[in-house]
Amino acid sequence: MWRGPALWFCAALLVRALTAAAVTHPGYIDAYYSFHVAANLLEGRGLVEDVLWNYLSPPLSLPRPSNAYWPPGGALFAAAGGLALPETWPLWRRMQGAPVLGAALVVARAYVVARHAPAEAEERPSGTRLAGTRRPASPPPEDRLSAVRRANAVAGLTLFSGIYFPYWVTTDVFTPYALVGGGALWLAVTAAQPRGPGSRPYVTTPEARNSVASVEPQRHYAGPAGGHAWLLLASGLLAGLAQGIRADGLLLLVAPLTAAVAAGRQRRGALLPGVALTLAGGLAGSFPLLLRTWLTYGTLAPPGVGGALWLREYDDLFLYAETLTMERWRAAGIDAALSLRVGSLPAGLAVLGHPLLYYAVPLTLLGLWRTRRAIATWIPLAYVMALYALMTLVFPLQGVRGGLFHSLIAALPWLYGWTVQGLETVVARGARRRGWPERQAQAVFCAALVAFGALASVYFAGQLTGRWNRRLAAYGAAATWLDARTQGDGRVMAVDPPGFWYVSRRSTVMTPSDGPAALTAAAVALDVDYVLVEPAAPAYLAPVYRGEQAAPDLHIVAVIGPIQIYRVAPAVPGLARQGTTGAVSSPGRAARSSAAVFPSPG
Repeated sequence: MWRGPALWFCAALLVRALTAAAVTHPGYIDAYYSFHVAANLLEGRGLVEDVLWNYLSPPLSLPRPSNAYWPPGGALFAAAGGLALPETWPLWRRMQGAPVLGAALVVARAYVVARHAPAEAEERPSGTRLAGTRRPASPPPEDRLSAVRRANAVAGLTLFSGIYFPYWVTTDVFTPYALVGGGALWLAVTAAQPRGPGSRPYVTTPEARNSVASVEPQRHYAGPAGGHAWLLLASGLLAGLAQGIRADGLLLLVAPLTAAVAAGRQRRGALLPGVALTLAGGLAGSFPLLLRTWLTYGTLAPPGVGGALWLREYDDLFLYAETLTMERWRAAGIDAALSLRVGSLPAGLAVLGHPLLYYAVPLTLLGLWRTRRAIATWIPLAYVMALYALMTLVFPLQGVRGGLFHSLIAALPWLYGWTVQGLETVVARGARRRGWPERQAQAVFCAALVAFGALASVYFAGQLTGRWNRRLAAYGAAATWLDARTQGDGRVMAVDPPGFWYVSRRSTVMTPSDGPAALTAAAVALDVDYVLVEPAAPAYLAPVYRGEQAAPDLHIVAVIGPIQIYRVAPAVPGLARQGTTGAVSSPGRAARSSAAVFPSPG
């Protein structure tokens, strides 16, 4: 029973370790930020940050409590690896330990998910259910071979996973969310499966179906029975824990709630207990995050999340002189809000196609149709549909810029399961028309699907790591120049504050997106000494970068590769933020370098 998952775990562990060796640093802002907070945790400083990558939440001084926007789960997961591995290892390699191990477990679980998934809900051969009995017969050997083949293909696709491939071994939240969020989906699906000896759902092959003259409808029992009700509680608990990893983690409650509703339709009186168990689990799982947020900020939701509702464009995340409010959002007009959401609908569909490399989307839809009557299909599908709606209609800007891509990773085993089943349907029809030996054809096409996924994964890994390395090299050269001319305590402003901190260990803040006056005000209030102007800087700095106009209150001191380094002019008046009682105070150099930091409240 455990041979297949164990073999895939070992294979995945090897592949992930090799990938981790090729990924030599976090790579991009999300992963850099988790690394930064995890490093502070390992130093005993608690959940604090020395970088400021947005201006959504107070206090606008450093150091300050971390994770006012992104939850701390990614940093905690990375820190766990750093704590478990020898201190003689480089810190980055230690923090890759948990992602490498967790990603290997995700592949093994994908095998189990696919191995026990129903292949076709519409029909089963009459020989698979003994007439007049409640106990299904054992699956024929050909069915077991087909299920193993399908499980191997799904595990292989999950191992490589296309564009996701290099992200598994970073300090971003991809691996912990896949581990915890996928676990919530799996437990919800398991809770809805038939129970009892011999009742494990199994699959049938086209050959077996064609050999039987008559078929009978397969009624999938849906709902937790007896001792299996705890699965809904456990699924809700994992959904609550996922809230500490992704700000939309509680959306996973859709899965156990769908299972509970299905139980209510099958058995009278099962709905309310199932819903109560699910919600109780969600509350228990999210309680540590709620407690930390309350003790740190005095609210149940992190302060950075509320402002994210009122974005009119993505760069509003980096406003300094303005605060994000409903009034400001409404001032743009309802037409702008509707236009943004209508435009995000096709963009969100494009994101859904990322893990399928687009060419496999028809196969996925065909497999989804093939299993459309199974509750085991509807549970993960309900999550994907709810996620798509949330990330296109409620958070359209964050959704298409990474939110949907991040959270979709929890459903990968089911997406790939539908893809493989769609491929099997196409191959079965081709075999009947062309006279292929179907068993061999199915094996060949499944292997080809996985092989193509592996090639695409290697390609994406090369493209992404190359881009990450170029950014790191540019920041490293700028940090070297600054270190040679300063004492290492000058604060810097850049478009990737955690990334520049990684190469320099300098306190760094975000370049505001709302114009030169806001940049000057933020630089003065936050005691910034140097501003890095680079190709990814806000649009108002483009003429400065091209040399077409001078930068107000800034003096250029160096050009290092693609980065221009400016020194902030002294004694420039500050600019008060809208909605505040005065200008933002500066912590000063002494506060920056002080060892007195905010303790972790949890």
